[in-house]
Amino acid sequence: MACARRVKFVRELLKNVGIDEDRVQMHYVSAAEAEKLKEIIEKVAADVKKMGLNPIKK
Repeated sequence: MACARRVKFVRELLKNVGIDEDRVQMHYVSAAEAEKLKEIIEKVAADVKKMGLNPIKK
């Protein structure tokens, strides 16, 4: 998939400039999986909060 390749590329770019590549994630969720989507959003939000501010802006 083109989108998955782009996400992989962006993650590599971030890694190369010293930014945690986990700031960019891709998840596959069906429109019928509202609860799963909610869980993913909550987990990603918590993960980003733990990472803190963008290190480039410091």
